[in-house]
Amino acid sequence: MNKILLILLVLFISCKKENKMEYSKWKPYILINKEKVDYIELTTKQFEKIMQDSSNFQILKPDFSSASVYKLSSGNILVSEEGYHTLYRNVDDYRKIVDDYNEIISNHGNNIEILYGQNIYNDKFPEKTKFLVKELLGELDIDTKSVLSIDLLREVEEKAIKSNKIYEINIINFIAIVGETVLKDYKGEWRMELSKDGETWNPFLLIEGKRIEITSYVYEDLMDREEPNLILSYQTIKDILTFDQIKPIE
Repeated sequence: MNKILLILLVLFISCKKENKMEYSKWKPYILINKEKVDYIELTTKQFEKIMQDSSNFQILKPDFSSASVYKLSSGNILVSEEGYHTLYRNVDDYRKIVDDYNEIISNHGNNIEILYGQNIYNDKFPEKTKFLVKELLGELDIDTKSVLSIDLLREVEEKAIKSNKIYEINIINFIAIVGETVLKDYKGEWRMELSKDGETWNPFLLIEGKRIEITSYVYEDLMDREEPNLILSYQTIKDILTFDQIKPIE
């Protein structure tokens, strides 16, 4: 799988324990047929700890995948491929993910929307942004009543990286907090647009007539850089608005 698709399948958890190890919460991945498959993305450290004791797992060799697949003593399935380590509830769920991936490639090739399968709120995303911000802050153990600011973005970025949750948390949460921070400083609103695939709803900001493709900025600055930089997304948007002589709210 290429990098973008792997991230999309990953980013996109009831707490579980395996060998007394705490995992994150199960997260839903929405398949093309709208069915939900739960997954947990493990860190390399968590994966390596499981691999240290062969009594923790049984090696599987499914005929539908070339990845390294293990059945854990809990019954869950652990899949390791190209540096990504993902936990599924069972083999059938993993097969559904693989089949979904193959169908995506068949229908779209590599031209896949960043939020494909991730924006579970579709065109109702603007109604959920404040909830998504609080959800993000709670996940990172930050006061959910914190005031939106560049300092808060910096804290979110630092804690997400330090806790290895930068790639676990759904990208729509990061889009929401960057966008809401911008809207706190500028007069504007969220807008939605249905992509050419006919399935994915993409949010953008409309600030005094200026369209801001916030999804692209956040994705590039978080997922497509060696060092994730959430503040850069905010600063890029601010620079664009300044260039167009759009002033912040006084």
